[in-house]
Parts: sequence; C-alpha cells; structure tokens
Amino acid sequence: MEPYALCIRVAPEAVVRDSGAVLDASGEKAHGTVGAEHGSPFATIGIISQRRSDVNGSRLATLARLTRSAPSRRDILRGLAGAGLGLSVARLGAAVEAKQKRKHKRKERKPTPNAFGCLDVGQPCRGDDGTCCSGICEGEKPRKGKKDTSRCAAHDSVTCQPGERETQCGGAELVLCTTSTGFAGQCNTTTGNAGFCLASGVCFSCVTDAECQQVCGARAACLQCTDCVQYGGTMCGSPDDVGCSAM
Repeated sequence: MEPYALCIRVAPEAVVRDSGAVLDASGEKAHGTVGAEHGSPFATIGIISQRRSDVNGSRLATLARLTRSAPSRRDILRGLAGAGLGLSVARLGAAVEAKQKRKHKRKERKPTPNAFGCLDVGQPCRGDDGTCCSGICEGEKPRKGKKDTSRCAAHDSVTCQPGERETQCGGAELVLCTTSTGFAGQCNTTTGNAGFCLASGVCFSCVTDAECQQVCGARAACLQCTDCVQYGGTMCGSPDDVGCSAM
C-alpha cells in the first residue's frame, strides 16, 4: 500500500520554515508535518505510513492464528506438568473421566415377574431358585457390583418348544413327543414359558413346578391349560406315565 498525501491551504498568517514545521502567527507549531514548496501557498501532510499498516496487519494475523488454535485439555495438562502441577491435575482428569463412564454405563434392570408372579426361563435370577417358575436357577448370586449371569432354566423339555400346547389346553394342534423318562407324550408350555413333554397330568391350581412335584412326582411341572378354568387355567404334568393324584 503506497502512502498518499493530502494538500491543504495554509492560512496567510502561517509561516513555513526550512525545518518543515508550520508555525502560526503566535509562533505555535501547527498540526501535521509539512514540506514547503517554493512559492506555493500549500503544504503536504502525511496521513498514513506503509510501515504502520504492515505492523497492524501482522498483529491481526497473529490474533486470528491464536484464536483458531485454542489449546486442548491435554495441552493444558502438559503445561501444568511442566510447572509441577501435572500429577495432581492428571489424577483429577482421570477421576472425572471415570465418573463420566459410570454415568454412561447402563444400569442392569431387575427382571420382571410374569403374570403368574414368577420368572420365565432365561431371566436373571441372582442364584435364587425360588424366583424361577421352574424352580431352577443356574449360576451363582453375583458379587456386589458384578453382572448377574445366573438364569432360570427349564427341565424335561426334550423336543417341545414354548407356546406348544395340547388341543384341550388351548393349542392349535397336538404335538407328540417322547418324555425324558421314555414314555409317549404330548407337548405343553409351563408357567415359566418353557416347553414340557408330559405323559400324564391333572388340573391343579399352581404357579411353580415345585408345587406340582408334590402331586405328580419329582420331575413334574406347572403347565398352562385353558380347560382347567376352575383351577386358574393351570395343571400339573409329569413325564412319567404313572398318573397324578390331585390333593
């Protein structure tokens, strides 16, 4: 950028001396720097110099560069470390990060009992057999702060699948099976939503398999059956063909 000059007319009473300073009638120095021209009533005043413009531009560029490159948290920690404060700040940063991770960690949900008031097969059971409809919780109770890996388990299902039922118990079709003890049987579904192959059964008001074991033997299960309306829609079934005795 080239400097430019502005010409102004000097009042008649002003005196231009060889030094370039303009003096008024009282002898005071007039504003601006002037260069006298021989025989001319005008003087030249310099407004902006190229040097000052270059300095201002350099300062603006430096400011913009500093604004764009804001320091990161790691850079701040490194700087503090050089001042003898890094260790304490690093520990504080690690504690904050750990706290944030704990916040984002999903809290394990408690299993919800089914319509019969017990847990379905496959649900977490914290090592407690009594919470499962089947009466079987495979796995141990988790330690404090640890994930529960124990699960309610089925028994005597053989080839039967959840949802399969005898026709008189609300099933669409009869599904045949061979029981775990070798008898010809039919598939049904337990109150814990597990398949079960039974050879004999009787209508009985129950919730868990343990309640039916007093009626139909050690391997009995509590089954869903719509025909047993007077017993709450449940029956006890056994894989043995020995019959069950209702109490």
